[in-house]
Amino acid sequence: MIRKLLMLDWRAMKGMKKYILLSQTMIVFPFVFSSILIIPFCVFLSMTIATYPFGAEEKGGLNNLFLTMPIKRRDIVNSRFVLSGLLLVYGLIIGRLLFNLANFISETTESRNFFTSRWYFGVSGNIAFFAVNYLLFAIVNLFMYPVLFKLGYQKGKTPGLILPAALFGLLYMAFIIVFSAPRFAALPTRFISFASQNLLLVGGGIALFATAIMVLSYALSLRVFNRREF
Repeated sequence: MIRKLLMLDWRAMKGMKKYILLSQTMIVFPFVFSSILIIPFCVFLSMTIATYPFGAEEKGGLNNLFLTMPIKRRDIVNSRFVLSGLLLVYGLIIGRLLFNLANFISETTESRNFFTSRWYFGVSGNIAFFAVNYLLFAIVNLFMYPVLFKLGYQKGKTPGLILPAALFGLLYMAFIIVFSAPRFAALPTRFISFASQNLLLVGGGIALFATAIMVLSYALSLRVFNRREF
């Protein structure tokens, strides 16, 4: 059943392909700042794309169609969360490839100022960094999905999408301000080094915390969607 609903969502999203294409072109944005921003930016865009089925269903009245089929509302919620998980993996893979490309360009060009910073991770560092991005994804999911399931796309897209975008914008500005100071400049590298030496403690803890947030998001989404009237 989940597979069928995923296929219905995917077909419905074809009508919004121009928005998906626009989202993908925005991946270029973090290239002018720092290579470390590429992966979280791709993850955020993946979560953005995961909201498009809500817009497609509202535009085509798919909820009414879904509810005439022998399916439960839980199945609809399940399929949307599976889709978001698949898009998370997609964002991590694309982000990691572009991350490598950014460092390669910075190494092979004479202009070292094309990026404000370059980063290199070992295997354990990558795992910890992916766990952090999973946490970011889970936080955005918690902002978006329960609101969209309760209000729909038109009413819920502003608080569901703009608020986390503003939050991450503020966090980025705070990151730049704080870690541009000489006394704090080495902290990100130290954290990555500590995470590399304590992979199970840091990466596992972050992943568990992110999973707890996803479970909370799922529970809230299911609760509000079951109570929603169409």
